[in-house]
Formats: sequence, C-alpha cells, structure tokens
Amino acid sequence: MLFEVPPYDPTTQRLSDQMDEVPDAATMTVSVRPLVVNMTPAEIEAAKPPVPAAVTNFQARAALLAAGLFAQVNDAMKAQPADSAAYQAWEYANDITRTGTLVNSVAEMLGLTAAQLDDLFRQAATIEA
Repeated sequence: MLFEVPPYDPTTQRLSDQMDEVPDAATMTVSVRPLVVNMTPAEIEAAKPPVPAAVTNFQARAALLAAGLFAQVNDAMKAQPADSAAYQAWEYANDITRTGTLVNSVAEMLGLTAAQLDDLFRQAATIEA
C-alpha cells in the first residue's frame, strides 16, 4: 500500500481525513490518498497569516510596486509640501504602521478596503531586501 499526497492548493483547499483507495492492477499495489476539499471562505480567511502591525518602508514600497500602485502613491506623496508630516513619513520613516494616519489616508485615496490593505501588508511582510 502506498500513501500519496494529491496535488492541491493549500491557500484554498485542504486534505480531508477521508481516504481514497486507488488500485493499480499493473503493479498490484493500492495507493491511498486523502481527498481534496475546497475550503469555505471562513476557513480561507482563518488560514491567512496575521496582519503585521508594521512593515519597513522598503517592504511597503516593494509591495506597492508589485501591486501596480507605487506610481500613484509616490506621485500623491510628492505632491505634498516637503515640510508636511505625510511627505516626511513617506520619504524617511523606517517603518510604516498598518493603523497609521498615512496608511489609512493613502488606502482611502486608492479606494482599498480594509481586507485589501491587510493583504497588502501581509504581502509586504514577505519581501526581503
């Protein structure tokens, strides 16, 4: 008897406790593998990593680049007066906090939902320089 793990997408599917037995007459073996089950939206959400409280400025910029949003945000920040807190934070802050005023105002400008912003922060946290 052979145990096989079937191909599946762990972000949207899970392996069931139920097993499927597949006989192979040519090799006289039986393969046992768990059934693949699509996860519910609640299970998908629960499986996501936690939202980081902050990411580095580099990680934030790289995530915005990957999402195709960097130019829009950068242009908006460059339009701010150089002595404004928003401009200074964009240019010089070491960390960008998820609940910060800058992040929330940029998210509002982009029309991002809280869930989309959370996903952007999750993505940013995975980026290394």
